[in-house]
Amino acid sequence: MAGLLLGAGADLSPLLGLPQGLLTEAGLILLPFVLLLAWTATRPSPQRLAALVVAINVSWVAASLLLLAGPWVSPTPLGTAFVLAQAGAVAVIAWLQHGAARAFAAA
Repeated sequence: MAGLLLGAGADLSPLLGLPQGLLTEAGLILLPFVLLLAWTATRPSPQRLAALVVAINVSWVAASLLLLAGPWVSPTPLGTAFVLAQAGAVAVIAWLQHGAARAFAAA
């Protein structure tokens, strides 16, 4: 998603009805998160960081929904679908991460 937002933000902005700056900033915010995920995956006990990763993902979902509910943007129908789809995907990922961390901790 970081690559998509950073690389194609200018092209996506008019289609989604979302400001290019917002798309770029979201892509930039994701870069350190990607590094955290990569680093976490190399740890011998990744479940210690799992709660942080899940919390960040849940925060991303909440921010995405808040963005649509607030007065800050006027997305196109495709833009609304895009935000909802990525929020839904992140919610599923957070749920799976939470379950995996619990299973790993129980083992």
